Amino acid sequence: MEIRSEEIYRKAENYTDENNLLPPKTFVAAGISGGSDSVVMLHMLMRYAETHDIYPAVVHVNHGIRGDEAARDAEFVRDICEKHKWEYRLYEYDVPQISRDRHISLEEAGREARKDAFERFRKEKNIESGMFRVALAHNMNDLCETFLHNLARGTGLRGLCSMKAHSGNIIRPILCLTKEEILAYASELKLCWITDSTNESDDYTRNRIRRHVLPEIVNGINPKALEHIAETSLMTEAAVDYLDRKAEEVLEECLKESGAAYGNSAGIYLGAAFYRADSALHPYIILKAFELLAGRRRDFGRNHVQAVLDLAYGNTGRGVDLPERIRAEKESGGIRLNRARDEEKTEKKDIEMRIFPYKGEKIRQKLCTKWFDYDKITAYVEFRTRKTGDYMVIHPDGRKKKLTRIMMDDGIPARIRENIPLAAAGSHVLWIAGGRSTEAFRVDDSTKTILELTFTGGENNE
Repeated sequence: MEIRSEEIYRKAENYTDENNLLPPKTFVAAGISGGSDSVVMLHMLMRYAETHDIYPAVVHVNHGIRGDEAARDAEFVRDICEKHKWEYRLYEYDVPQISRDRHISLEEAGREARKDAFERFRKEKNIESGMFRVALAHNMNDLCETFLHNLARGTGLRGLCSMKAHSGNIIRPILCLTKEEILAYASELKLCWITDSTNESDDYTRNRIRRHVLPEIVNGINPKALEHIAETSLMTEAAVDYLDRKAEEVLEECLKESGAAYGNSAGIYLGAAFYRADSALHPYIILKAFELLAGRRRDFGRNHVQAVLDLAYGNTGRGVDLPERIRAEKESGGIRLNRARDEEKTEKKDIEMRIFPYKGEKIRQKLCTKWFDYDKITAYVEFRTRKTGDYMVIHPDGRKKKLTRIMMDDGIPARIRENIPLAAAGSHVLWIAGGRSTEAFRVDDSTKTILELTFTGGENNE
Protein backbone atom coordinates (compact mmCIF):
# COMPACT_ATOMS: atom_id res chain seq x y z
CA MET A 1 0.00 0.00 0.00
CA GLU A 2 1.30 3.46 -0.97
CA ILE A 3 2.36 5.56 2.02
CA ARG A 4 0.32 8.72 2.63
CA SER A 5 3.24 11.13 2.19
CA GLU A 6 3.66 9.88 -1.37
CA GLU A 7 -0.02 10.50 -2.12
CA ILE A 8 0.26 14.02 -0.71
CA TYR A 9 3.38 14.75 -2.75
CA ARG A 10 1.73 13.50 -5.96
CA LYS A 11 -1.23 15.76 -5.27
CA ALA A 12 1.07 18.80 -5.03
CA GLU A 13 3.12 17.66 -8.03
CA ASN A 14 0.01 17.29 -10.21
CA TYR A 15 -1.23 20.70 -9.03
CA THR A 16 2.11 22.26 -10.02
CA ASP A 17 2.03 20.64 -13.45
CA GLU A 18 -1.65 21.35 -14.16
CA ASN A 19 -1.15 25.04 -13.38
CA ASN A 20 2.21 25.25 -15.20
CA LEU A 21 3.81 26.77 -12.10
CA LEU A 22 7.36 25.69 -12.90
CA PRO A 23 8.15 25.51 -16.62
CA PRO A 24 11.49 23.96 -17.65
CA LYS A 25 14.61 26.06 -16.96
CA THR A 26 12.80 28.09 -14.30
CA PHE A 27 14.79 29.46 -11.35
CA VAL A 28 12.59 29.37 -8.25
CA ALA A 29 13.35 31.25 -5.02
CA ALA A 30 11.47 29.61 -2.16
CA GLY A 31 10.45 31.91 0.68
CA ILE A 32 11.23 29.77 3.72
CA SER A 33 10.36 30.92 7.24
CA GLY A 34 11.12 27.62 8.99
CA GLY A 35 7.48 26.85 9.82
CA SER A 36 5.85 23.55 8.90
CA ASP A 37 4.26 24.89 5.70
CA SER A 38 7.44 26.33 4.25
CA VAL A 39 9.57 23.33 5.29
CA VAL A 40 7.18 20.94 3.56
CA MET A 41 7.03 23.16 0.47
CA LEU A 42 10.83 23.25 0.36
CA HIS A 43 11.09 19.48 0.69
CA MET A 44 8.59 19.03 -2.13
CA LEU A 45 10.34 21.58 -4.38
CA MET A 46 13.65 19.80 -3.94
CA ARG A 47 11.98 16.47 -4.79
CA TYR A 48 10.37 18.09 -7.81
CA ALA A 49 13.76 19.42 -8.95
CA GLU A 50 15.13 15.87 -9.04
CA THR A 51 12.79 14.96 -11.89
CA HIS A 52 12.20 18.36 -13.51
CA ASP A 53 14.54 20.88 -15.08
CA ILE A 54 14.25 23.68 -12.50
CA TYR A 55 16.73 25.45 -10.24
CA PRO A 56 15.55 26.00 -6.64
CA ALA A 57 17.17 28.20 -3.98
CA VAL A 58 16.14 29.35 -0.51
CA VAL A 59 15.47 32.95 0.55
CA HIS A 60 14.86 33.86 4.19
CA VAL A 61 13.78 37.35 5.27
CA ASN A 62 14.38 38.65 8.81
CA HIS A 63 11.84 41.43 9.39
CA GLY A 64 13.61 42.82 12.44
CA ILE A 65 10.54 42.41 14.64
CA ARG A 66 10.93 39.32 16.86
CA GLY A 67 14.54 39.76 18.03
CA ASP A 68 16.20 36.54 19.22
CA GLU A 69 13.37 34.40 17.89
CA ALA A 70 13.86 35.81 14.38
CA ALA A 71 17.60 35.11 14.62
CA ARG A 72 16.75 31.55 15.66
CA ASP A 73 14.53 31.15 12.60
CA ALA A 74 17.27 32.37 10.24
CA GLU A 75 19.80 29.98 11.79
CA PHE A 76 17.35 27.06 11.56
CA VAL A 77 16.74 27.62 7.84
CA ARG A 78 20.46 28.10 7.20
CA ASP A 79 21.25 24.80 8.96
CA ILE A 80 18.71 22.93 6.83
CA CYS A 81 20.27 24.33 3.66
CA GLU A 82 23.83 23.58 4.77
CA LYS A 83 22.87 20.00 5.64
CA HIS A 84 21.43 19.38 2.17
CA LYS A 85 23.83 21.71 0.31
CA TRP A 86 20.98 23.92 -0.91
CA GLU A 87 21.63 27.52 -1.91
CA TYR A 88 20.62 29.90 0.90
CA ARG A 89 20.33 33.68 1.06
CA LEU A 90 19.42 35.81 4.10
CA TYR A 91 18.06 39.35 3.78
CA GLU A 92 17.49 41.54 6.83
CA TYR A 93 15.19 44.56 7.10
CA ASP A 94 14.01 46.92 9.81
CA VAL A 95 10.33 46.58 8.97
CA PRO A 96 9.10 48.79 11.87
CA GLN A 97 11.33 51.60 10.56
CA ILE A 98 10.09 51.07 7.01
CA SER A 99 6.54 51.28 8.36
CA ARG A 100 7.27 54.60 10.08
CA ASP A 101 9.22 56.11 7.18
CA ARG A 102 6.62 55.26 4.55
CA HIS A 103 3.55 55.77 6.78
CA ILE A 104 2.25 52.28 6.03
CA SER A 105 1.16 49.36 8.21
CA LEU A 106 3.61 46.77 9.52
CA GLU A 107 1.92 44.18 7.31
CA GLU A 108 2.36 46.34 4.21
CA ALA A 109 5.96 47.15 5.17
CA GLY A 110 6.66 43.43 5.55
CA ARG A 111 5.28 42.77 2.08
CA GLU A 112 7.47 45.53 0.66
CA ALA A 113 10.54 44.05 2.38
CA ARG A 114 9.87 40.55 1.06
CA LYS A 115 9.22 41.85 -2.43
CA ASP A 116 12.49 43.78 -2.34
CA ALA A 117 14.40 40.74 -1.05
CA PHE A 118 13.27 38.49 -3.88
CA GLU A 119 14.01 41.16 -6.47
CA ARG A 120 17.49 41.72 -5.00
CA PHE A 121 18.10 37.98 -5.20
CA ARG A 122 16.96 37.86 -8.84
CA LYS A 123 19.27 40.70 -9.81
CA GLU A 124 22.22 39.29 -7.86
CA LYS A 125 21.79 36.01 -9.73
CA ASN A 126 21.24 37.86 -13.04
CA ILE A 127 18.07 35.89 -13.80
CA GLU A 128 15.68 37.05 -16.51
CA SER A 129 12.38 38.09 -14.94
CA GLY A 130 10.45 35.77 -17.28
CA MET A 131 12.34 32.72 -15.99
CA PHE A 132 12.11 33.60 -12.29
CA ARG A 133 9.49 32.43 -9.78
CA VAL A 134 8.91 33.16 -6.11
CA ALA A 135 7.41 30.18 -4.26
CA LEU A 136 5.23 30.98 -1.23
CA ALA A 137 3.95 28.32 1.17
CA HIS A 138 0.29 29.31 1.40
CA ASN A 139 -2.04 26.34 1.79
CA MET A 140 -5.79 25.70 1.54
CA ASN A 141 -6.35 26.73 5.17
CA ASP A 142 -4.66 30.07 4.46
CA LEU A 143 -6.93 30.57 1.46
CA CYS A 144 -10.02 29.88 3.57
CA GLU A 145 -8.81 32.12 6.40
CA THR A 146 -8.33 35.00 3.95
CA PHE A 147 -11.73 34.31 2.37
CA LEU A 148 -13.49 34.46 5.76
CA HIS A 149 -11.43 37.42 6.97
CA ASN A 150 -12.32 39.49 3.89
CA LEU A 151 -15.95 38.38 4.01
CA ALA A 152 -16.27 39.35 7.68
CA ARG A 153 -14.73 42.82 7.35
CA GLY A 154 -16.58 43.61 4.10
CA THR A 155 -15.43 43.00 0.57
CA GLY A 156 -16.46 42.87 -3.04
CA LEU A 157 -16.23 39.75 -5.16
CA ARG A 158 -12.52 40.32 -5.72
CA GLY A 159 -11.80 39.94 -2.01
CA LEU A 160 -13.26 36.42 -2.13
CA CYS A 161 -10.70 35.44 -4.78
CA SER A 162 -8.24 35.29 -1.94
CA MET A 163 -5.25 33.45 -3.41
CA LYS A 164 -4.18 32.09 -6.78
CA ALA A 165 -1.87 29.26 -7.76
CA HIS A 166 0.03 31.68 -10.01
CA SER A 167 0.01 35.48 -9.85
CA GLY A 168 2.72 37.32 -11.77
CA ASN A 169 5.98 35.65 -10.82
CA ILE A 170 4.54 34.36 -7.52
CA ILE A 171 3.55 30.71 -7.29
CA ARG A 172 1.86 28.76 -4.48
CA PRO A 173 2.69 25.09 -5.13
CA ILE A 174 1.02 23.70 -1.98
CA LEU A 175 -2.17 25.77 -2.13
CA CYS A 176 -4.02 22.53 -2.92
CA LEU A 177 -3.00 20.97 0.41
CA THR A 178 -4.76 21.32 3.76
CA LYS A 179 -2.85 21.97 6.97
CA GLU A 180 -3.71 18.43 8.05
CA GLU A 181 -2.05 17.01 4.93
CA ILE A 182 1.02 19.20 5.42
CA LEU A 183 1.48 18.04 9.01
CA ALA A 184 0.91 14.42 8.00
CA TYR A 185 3.59 14.70 5.32
CA ALA A 186 6.07 16.33 7.73
CA SER A 187 5.36 13.82 10.48
CA GLU A 188 5.70 10.74 8.29
CA LEU A 189 9.00 11.94 6.81
CA LYS A 190 10.21 13.19 10.23
CA LEU A 191 10.78 16.74 9.00
CA CYS A 192 11.66 19.35 11.62
CA TRP A 193 10.17 22.84 11.81
CA ILE A 194 9.85 25.74 14.21
CA THR A 195 6.84 27.73 15.41
CA ASP A 196 6.38 31.48 15.33
CA SER A 197 5.17 32.45 18.81
CA THR A 198 2.91 35.15 17.37
CA ASN A 199 0.82 32.39 15.72
CA GLU A 200 -0.41 31.35 19.16
CA SER A 201 -1.78 34.77 20.09
CA ASP A 202 -5.44 35.73 19.67
CA ASP A 203 -4.43 39.36 19.31
CA TYR A 204 -4.53 38.98 15.52
CA THR A 205 -7.81 38.48 13.64
CA ARG A 206 -6.32 35.86 11.34
CA ASN A 207 -5.14 33.83 14.34
CA ARG A 208 -8.64 33.85 15.85
CA ILE A 209 -10.06 32.62 12.53
CA ARG A 210 -7.34 29.96 12.29
CA ARG A 211 -7.57 28.79 15.90
CA HIS A 212 -11.30 29.06 16.57
CA VAL A 213 -13.52 29.82 13.56
CA LEU A 214 -12.20 27.32 11.01
CA PRO A 215 -12.04 24.39 13.47
CA GLU A 216 -15.65 25.08 14.52
CA ILE A 217 -16.79 25.15 10.88
CA VAL A 218 -14.89 21.97 9.95
CA ASN A 219 -15.62 19.98 13.12
CA GLY A 220 -19.07 21.33 13.92
CA ILE A 221 -20.66 22.01 10.54
CA ASN A 222 -18.98 20.24 7.62
CA PRO A 223 -15.66 18.34 7.49
CA LYS A 224 -15.42 19.25 3.78
CA ALA A 225 -15.80 22.98 4.47
CA LEU A 226 -12.22 23.84 3.44
CA GLU A 227 -12.64 22.22 0.02
CA HIS A 228 -16.02 23.91 -0.47
CA ILE A 229 -14.68 27.37 0.42
CA ALA A 230 -11.72 26.85 -1.92
CA GLU A 231 -14.08 25.82 -4.73
CA THR A 232 -16.24 28.89 -4.12
CA SER A 233 -13.14 31.08 -4.27
CA LEU A 234 -12.22 29.56 -7.65
CA MET A 235 -15.74 30.08 -9.01
CA THR A 236 -15.73 33.68 -7.79
CA GLU A 237 -12.37 34.21 -9.46
CA ALA A 238 -13.81 33.00 -12.79
CA ALA A 239 -16.75 35.41 -12.41
CA VAL A 240 -14.46 38.34 -11.57
CA ASP A 241 -12.18 37.52 -14.51
CA TYR A 242 -15.22 37.67 -16.79
CA LEU A 243 -16.38 40.99 -15.35
CA ASP A 244 -12.84 42.33 -15.69
CA ARG A 245 -12.70 41.35 -19.36
CA LYS A 246 -16.03 43.00 -20.11
CA ALA A 247 -15.01 46.12 -18.17
CA GLU A 248 -11.76 46.28 -20.11
CA GLU A 249 -13.66 46.17 -23.40
CA VAL A 250 -15.76 49.13 -22.28
CA LEU A 251 -12.72 51.03 -21.04
CA GLU A 252 -11.03 50.53 -24.41
CA GLU A 253 -14.00 52.30 -26.01
CA CYS A 254 -13.70 55.08 -23.45
CA LEU A 255 -9.97 55.40 -24.15
CA LYS A 256 -10.61 55.91 -27.85
CA GLU A 257 -12.81 58.84 -26.89
CA SER A 258 -10.21 60.32 -24.53
CA GLY A 259 -6.93 59.39 -26.25
CA ALA A 260 -5.58 58.16 -22.90
CA ALA A 261 -4.64 54.57 -23.72
CA TYR A 262 -1.07 55.60 -24.37
CA GLY A 263 -0.19 57.97 -21.54
CA ASN A 264 -1.60 59.49 -18.40
CA SER A 265 -1.26 63.07 -19.65
CA ALA A 266 -4.54 62.99 -21.57
CA GLY A 267 -6.53 61.57 -18.69
CA ILE A 268 -9.45 59.20 -19.15
CA TYR A 269 -12.94 60.26 -20.12
CA LEU A 270 -15.76 57.91 -19.05
CA GLY A 271 -18.41 59.00 -21.49
CA ALA A 272 -21.05 57.40 -23.69
CA ALA A 273 -19.46 53.94 -23.67
CA PHE A 274 -19.44 53.97 -19.87
CA TYR A 275 -23.11 54.90 -19.59
CA ARG A 276 -24.12 52.31 -22.20
CA ALA A 277 -22.52 49.53 -20.17
CA ASP A 278 -24.50 47.54 -17.62
CA SER A 279 -24.33 49.24 -14.23
CA ALA A 280 -22.89 46.03 -12.73
CA LEU A 281 -19.74 46.72 -14.77
CA HIS A 282 -19.31 50.34 -13.66
CA PRO A 283 -17.22 49.61 -10.52
CA TYR A 284 -14.90 47.37 -12.53
CA ILE A 285 -14.50 49.98 -15.27
CA ILE A 286 -13.63 52.63 -12.70
CA LEU A 287 -11.08 50.36 -11.01
CA LYS A 288 -9.50 49.63 -14.39
CA ALA A 289 -9.24 53.36 -15.02
CA PHE A 290 -7.61 53.89 -11.61
CA GLU A 291 -5.13 51.12 -12.35
CA LEU A 292 -4.21 52.50 -15.75
CA LEU A 293 -3.68 56.01 -14.40
CA ALA A 294 -1.85 55.09 -11.19
CA GLY A 295 -0.11 51.88 -12.28
CA ARG A 296 -1.61 49.99 -9.34
CA ARG A 297 -4.98 49.15 -7.82
CA ARG A 298 -4.05 48.44 -4.22
CA ASP A 299 -4.65 51.97 -2.89
CA PHE A 300 -8.22 52.16 -4.19
CA GLY A 301 -11.20 50.83 -2.30
CA ARG A 302 -14.96 50.69 -2.50
CA ASN A 303 -15.33 54.23 -1.12
CA HIS A 304 -13.22 55.66 -3.97
CA VAL A 305 -15.25 53.79 -6.56
CA GLN A 306 -18.47 54.99 -4.96
CA ALA A 307 -17.23 58.58 -5.02
CA VAL A 308 -16.85 58.35 -8.81
CA LEU A 309 -20.22 56.61 -9.17
CA ASP A 310 -21.82 59.45 -7.22
CA LEU A 311 -20.26 61.88 -9.70
CA ALA A 312 -21.61 59.88 -12.62
CA TYR A 313 -25.15 60.83 -11.70
CA GLY A 314 -24.41 64.18 -10.07
CA ASN A 315 -24.20 67.71 -11.37
CA THR A 316 -21.69 68.98 -13.92
CA GLY A 317 -18.72 70.75 -12.35
CA ARG A 318 -18.49 68.63 -9.24
CA GLY A 319 -15.21 66.88 -8.46
CA VAL A 320 -13.45 64.64 -5.98
CA ASP A 321 -9.78 64.05 -5.09
CA LEU A 322 -8.62 60.43 -4.96
CA PRO A 323 -5.43 58.55 -3.99
CA GLU A 324 -2.32 58.69 -6.21
CA ARG A 325 -3.07 62.36 -7.08
CA ILE A 326 -6.05 61.38 -9.25
CA ARG A 327 -8.94 63.83 -9.55
CA ALA A 328 -12.35 62.95 -10.96
CA GLU A 329 -14.60 65.70 -12.32
CA LYS A 330 -18.10 65.59 -13.78
CA GLU A 331 -18.30 67.08 -17.26
CA SER A 332 -21.17 67.34 -19.66
CA GLY A 333 -21.90 63.78 -20.71
CA GLY A 334 -19.30 62.01 -18.61
CA ILE A 335 -16.54 61.90 -15.99
CA ARG A 336 -12.97 63.04 -16.53
CA LEU A 337 -10.21 61.30 -14.56
CA ASN A 338 -6.81 62.99 -14.48
CA ARG A 339 -3.65 62.34 -12.56
CA ALA A 340 -1.64 65.35 -11.41
CA ARG A 341 1.99 65.42 -12.50
CA ASP A 342 4.91 65.90 -10.12
CA GLU A 343 7.50 67.87 -12.07
CA GLU A 344 10.33 66.69 -9.83
CA LYS A 345 9.44 63.03 -10.07
CA THR A 346 8.78 61.47 -13.46
CA GLU A 347 6.96 58.20 -13.11
CA LYS A 348 8.67 55.24 -14.73
CA LYS A 349 6.76 53.05 -17.15
CA ASP A 350 8.12 49.60 -17.94
CA ILE A 351 7.32 46.67 -20.16
CA GLU A 352 8.11 43.31 -18.58
CA MET A 353 8.71 40.15 -20.57
CA ARG A 354 7.98 36.52 -19.77
CA ILE A 355 8.59 33.48 -21.99
CA PHE A 356 6.96 30.11 -21.31
CA PRO A 357 5.63 26.98 -23.09
CA TYR A 358 2.12 27.26 -24.52
CA LYS A 359 -0.28 24.49 -23.53
CA GLY A 360 -3.49 25.85 -24.98
CA GLU A 361 -4.28 28.27 -22.15
CA LYS A 362 -6.82 31.02 -22.68
CA ILE A 363 -5.10 33.92 -24.44
CA ARG A 364 -4.52 36.89 -22.14
CA GLN A 365 -5.31 39.87 -24.36
CA LYS A 366 -5.75 42.81 -22.01
CA LEU A 367 -4.96 46.50 -22.08
CA CYS A 368 -1.74 45.98 -20.17
CA THR A 369 -0.88 42.38 -21.13
CA LYS A 370 -0.33 40.90 -24.59
CA TRP A 371 0.65 37.43 -25.80
CA PHE A 372 2.66 36.71 -28.96
CA ASP A 373 3.98 33.57 -30.69
CA TYR A 374 7.62 33.78 -29.63
CA ASP A 375 8.92 31.34 -32.27
CA LYS A 376 7.63 33.55 -35.12
CA ILE A 377 9.73 36.50 -33.96
CA THR A 378 13.14 36.38 -35.62
CA ALA A 379 14.66 39.69 -34.44
CA TYR A 380 15.71 40.73 -30.93
CA VAL A 381 12.83 42.22 -28.93
CA GLU A 382 13.64 45.56 -27.29
CA PHE A 383 11.69 48.10 -25.28
CA ARG A 384 12.05 51.69 -26.44
CA THR A 385 10.23 54.74 -27.75
CA ARG A 386 9.50 55.36 -31.43
CA LYS A 387 12.09 55.72 -34.17
CA THR A 388 12.00 56.79 -37.80
CA GLY A 389 10.92 53.88 -39.99
CA ASP A 390 8.80 52.12 -37.35
CA TYR A 391 5.79 50.22 -38.67
CA MET A 392 3.22 47.68 -37.58
CA VAL A 393 1.46 44.84 -39.40
CA ILE A 394 -2.20 45.82 -39.25
CA HIS A 395 -3.85 42.87 -41.04
CA PRO A 396 -3.39 39.07 -41.00
CA ASP A 397 -2.54 39.21 -44.70
CA GLY A 398 0.65 41.12 -43.87
CA ARG A 399 -0.38 44.68 -44.72
CA LYS A 400 1.72 47.28 -42.89
CA LYS A 401 1.25 50.85 -41.75
CA LYS A 402 3.72 53.44 -40.50
CA LEU A 403 3.65 53.91 -36.74
CA THR A 404 3.20 57.67 -37.12
CA ARG A 405 0.00 57.13 -39.11
CA ILE A 406 -1.29 54.56 -36.60
CA MET A 407 -0.79 56.99 -33.74
CA MET A 408 -2.63 59.70 -35.65
CA ASP A 409 -5.47 57.35 -36.56
CA ASP A 410 -5.81 56.20 -32.96
CA GLY A 411 -6.04 59.76 -31.70
CA ILE A 412 -2.87 59.70 -29.61
CA PRO A 413 -2.04 63.30 -28.65
CA ALA A 414 1.09 64.53 -30.45
CA ARG A 415 2.58 65.83 -27.20
CA ILE A 416 2.94 62.30 -25.74
CA ARG A 417 3.87 60.23 -28.81
CA GLU A 418 7.62 60.52 -28.23
CA ASN A 419 7.33 59.05 -24.71
CA ILE A 420 5.06 56.08 -25.32
CA PRO A 421 6.74 52.76 -24.43
CA LEU A 422 6.98 50.32 -27.35
CA ALA A 423 8.00 46.69 -27.76
CA ALA A 424 9.75 46.25 -31.11
CA ALA A 425 11.72 43.69 -33.11
CA GLY A 426 13.89 45.91 -35.29
CA SER A 427 11.56 48.44 -36.93
CA HIS A 428 8.58 46.14 -36.54
CA VAL A 429 6.56 47.37 -33.55
CA LEU A 430 4.95 44.49 -31.70
CA TRP A 431 2.96 46.58 -29.27
CA ILE A 432 2.16 50.17 -28.38
CA ALA A 433 1.98 49.73 -24.59
CA GLY A 434 -1.64 49.92 -23.52
CA GLY A 435 -2.82 50.08 -27.13
CA ARG A 436 -2.66 48.38 -30.51
CA SER A 437 -0.50 45.31 -31.24
CA THR A 438 0.80 43.72 -34.44
CA GLU A 439 -1.13 41.08 -36.35
CA ALA A 440 2.07 39.30 -37.39
CA PHE A 441 2.76 37.16 -34.33
CA ARG A 442 -0.68 36.12 -33.17
CA VAL A 443 -1.05 32.99 -31.06
CA ASP A 444 -2.68 30.09 -32.92
CA ASP A 445 -2.98 26.29 -32.81
CA SER A 446 0.65 25.88 -33.94
CA THR A 447 2.09 28.07 -31.17
CA LYS A 448 4.57 26.33 -28.88
CA THR A 449 6.10 29.22 -26.93
CA ILE A 450 4.47 32.39 -25.58
CA LEU A 451 6.10 35.80 -25.30
CA GLU A 452 4.08 37.68 -22.66
CA LEU A 453 4.52 41.44 -22.45
CA THR A 454 3.09 43.39 -19.52
CA PHE A 455 2.94 47.20 -19.25
CA THR A 456 3.45 47.84 -15.54
CA GLY A 457 3.03 51.61 -15.48
CA GLY A 458 5.84 51.80 -12.95
CA GLU A 459 4.40 49.39 -10.36
CA ASN A 460 4.15 45.62 -10.09
CA ASN A 461 0.59 44.61 -9.43
CA GLU A 462 1.01 41.84 -6.95
